[in-house]
Amino acid sequence: MTDLLPFRTEPWANRLALALALPALLLGLAACSGTPASDASTSTASSTSESSTASGSADDIGSMNGVLYDKPIFEWQLRYAECMRAHGESFPDPKVDDIEWNPRNSDASDACYDEVGEMPAPIGGAQSADDFMAEALRDAQCWRDHGVSVEDPTLEHGLVTPDNLPEAVSEACDRSEDDLKKAQERLKEIQKNG
Repeated sequence: MTDLLPFRTEPWANRLALALALPALLLGLAACSGTPASDASTSTASSTSESSTASGSADDIGSMNGVLYDKPIFEWQLRYAECMRAHGESFPDPKVDDIEWNPRNSDASDACYDEVGEMPAPIGGAQSADDFMAEALRDAQCWRDHGVSVEDPTLEHGLVTPDNLPEAVSEACDRSEDDLKKAQERLKEIQKNG
């Protein structure tokens, strides 16, 4: 095996040298890929609107696996996580690529909602009441088609998910538990905004 270094060393030393060099290389690449500070400070409103059009939003912090993440939601999640920890909960910071990150239902969570407010609407704005109702009615009909007794949804209460909703029915109607939680969040947003 050829040594990585021009002089004779132990194999573990070669691995150590590589391990130390790799972060420096990545740091150098990251430093070269950003916008220079002088350009950032002289940007104008027109360049901001151009960049927001190109990327979807001025508050866009990136895209992972085709999902667009925005800065206000991410910052809210960070404040919420810090609040939960301040209230004694073991709660992780969100990650941009962690789609499964969700607030918890607890006394600490209620206190944190009071402190940091509700999560902001996602990029593209909140779903309209008509779109929400159409989606909820579609779900209710699909559940009925699969033998689950459910009342029609309302804007006041949304679609009340039965406690005994079989997973097979949920999958057949293309609605995971996370989808149902998100629908409840959208209903709260619609109710809050009128």
